[in-house]
Amino acid sequence: MDDQSDDSDESRDDTDASLNRERCDIILPIPFVSKSCETCLQQGKEDYILLNLNNAVQHARSHHCGVGVLYSCKTCGKNYKNKHVAQCHVPKSRRPTNGEDKKAICGICRHAFKTQRGLSQHERLVHPVERNEKRTIAATKGPSRGPNKGYGQV
Repeated sequence: MDDQSDDSDESRDDTDASLNRERCDIILPIPFVSKSCETCLQQGKEDYILLNLNNAVQHARSHHCGVGVLYSCKTCGKNYKNKHVAQCHVPKSRRPTNGEDKKAICGICRHAFKTQRGLSQHERLVHPVERNEKRTIAATKGPSRGPNKGYGQV
């Protein structure tokens, strides 16, 4: 009987922990700029100044136990659980793209791409069967070029 109650307590703890992580993540922007801890201010605690990213992580772990830390790219808004991955992403990050600058659209899944080359690569990797069928039909239809003008004949 004790075994069953222990199992249910453990599963309840796991569920509560996962809910807390989803609801109470502290999001640290990268690149990081010194600022006050927003969580401490919201809870009416003392104004704790976060000087750098490592200081902010250490503060979150010691003063806000059970709260997850996410790292957010200021440029594109992506969130990461791993600090190193986030720091590697930031120099490569571009501004968030809107659909206006994407000109090539996949006819199968409606995914949009900036260039025809991007669309072609997508079709080749994601929709190879459909792409090959389309190319076979185009090849059997005949040459896409106009009539031969006789240049280069011997």
